Amino acid sequence: MQYPFNAFTQGMPLPDIFSYGQLFAFSGLAGKNLHEQDWCGVLTEVPGEILFSSGRDCPCRTLLRFTENELIYDAVLSDLIAAQEGKVLVTFADAETIVGRSDCVPSIRLETEDCIPGDRTVQDGQYALSLCTAPLEDGRTAFAFCRRKNAETARQAARESLGADVDTLAKAVMDWYGDCILCPDMRYAKLWYKCMSVNRVNVFSPQEGFDRFFTTPDRLPHRDIWVWDSSFHALAMVHYAPAIAEDAILCVLDCQREDGFIPHRIKSRTETSDITHPPVLCAAVWNIYEVTGDLSLLERTVEKLRKYLQWDLDNRRSPSGLMTWATRNDDANCRCDESGMNNSPRFDTAEPLEAVDFSVFMSYEMLCMRRIYIELGDQLNAMYMEQMQKEMIERINARLWDQETGCYFDRTWDGEFRRILTPVSFLPLFAFICDPRQARRLVMHLQPLMELPLPIPSAVDETGGAFTRDMWRGGVWLNYNYFVYLGLQRYGFGKLASDLRRKTLEGVFKQYCETGNIFEFYDPFGGNPMQLDRKGPKQNAQTHWHSITDFNWSACFIELFLCS
Repeated sequence: MQYPFNAFTQGMPLPDIFSYGQLFAFSGLAGKNLHEQDWCGVLTEVPGEILFSSGRDCPCRTLLRFTENELIYDAVLSDLIAAQEGKVLVTFADAETIVGRSDCVPSIRLETEDCIPGDRTVQDGQYALSLCTAPLEDGRTAFAFCRRKNAETARQAARESLGADVDTLAKAVMDWYGDCILCPDMRYAKLWYKCMSVNRVNVFSPQEGFDRFFTTPDRLPHRDIWVWDSSFHALAMVHYAPAIAEDAILCVLDCQREDGFIPHRIKSRTETSDITHPPVLCAAVWNIYEVTGDLSLLERTVEKLRKYLQWDLDNRRSPSGLMTWATRNDDANCRCDESGMNNSPRFDTAEPLEAVDFSVFMSYEMLCMRRIYIELGDQLNAMYMEQMQKEMIERINARLWDQETGCYFDRTWDGEFRRILTPVSFLPLFAFICDPRQARRLVMHLQPLMELPLPIPSAVDETGGAFTRDMWRGGVWLNYNYFVYLGLQRYGFGKLASDLRRKTLEGVFKQYCETGNIFEFYDPFGGNPMQLDRKGPKQNAQTHWHSITDFNWSACFIELFLCS
């Protein structure tokens, strides 16, 4: 029997590392996948094994083992695994059906059980999961693994799915990758397709409550919609999936309250958070428009964006007119969810701060809104946004520029600087806030951090013992690396920008080659994925409470770096 898988790959250098933590799930780009009934797998440390859970809090987990052997993999993607030149193949027929062929008889079992190859049905929480197998002429085994509401329908679906044309299903997946833009730097081609795979797995289809496609940070554990994540996903995906990028933003705006508020986390239309997120939606809309030229997008979103910014201005301004995050003091490990930098040492005192990042993001949003109004021919509102941006820049430089140290820092409402160096201090470069003299002084603080194997840490040792490598207390986050990179370019620090781009790509590529994963954040010293103090010890592949794996915005910023 001939297997045509190699012909399907079209010569693409696909990611081929089977390792712990990688997501395996049905993408909304391939068909309907339900947010509240998500069935998502994670590769385990055992070769050929995938761990599945049937719910957010389901205590039961089921393991699928599709081989007993060490394999040479052709492709390890979010919804397709191929090995031995396509002789071993695992993919999805739909959101609750996995089909494939193997070099031995597969098995399923609950976590607490021993492995017994062959046909079997188990109960996983409120769902039944059934494995059905059949021998192939060449000695291999065809199999189908299905999840359904009860045991009989699961067995019946598995029996019927044994006849699925696995090669045709595989070709449909590969055609999607073949239609994507080529990697601009072939040294990183496998990393590029890995990032595409992460993008693909983290898309949900339109469904009840959500009329559009939407993106999520990672199918496990976050799953829901998060505002600045969706904006970051759109920045990259617009270059090869503009309709999905538009939907990602429009879906967020669909959930806006009448008063303009947009919750930072959206589980459903009725289940949302009561805090917001860094304002980056206007920039995302403008970026999409620059690529697509779709004026109707501006027309459909401009009023929602205006109300969104106005809510922030009405509810998150300090007495001086700068922006201030909502903080909390009931959780020492997460004082400022709203900023996105949850456990940053910036917020250790939980006191209200005139925040550099919030104020800078707001200034940049005003700039993007001005551009939107100009495109729409609304000169009056464009002039208003220009004046608002000018005033915000003046306030930032008057209140948040520390002349003594030559750096931007948060400030308490009573005027005391919080001299904690984080990537936020360099964010004014991105938003055209500094004058050239300020930029030169600011870069002096950045240069020592560039000596690290992977800059820029989210906190540094000089912050009074705050550095722990834990999340925003030292981990490297690619969104801020990219913003600082753009800022360096805008102020003429081309060599430093180039070094930051090179070190970022080298660092994440090294981690991909060692682990097969794209991480939520990285170790500035180039080590293996970090343990998270905030999230506790690594427990198992389903919860994987360490640096989150196959994290969508990291994949997007890697793509943006590669395209820059």
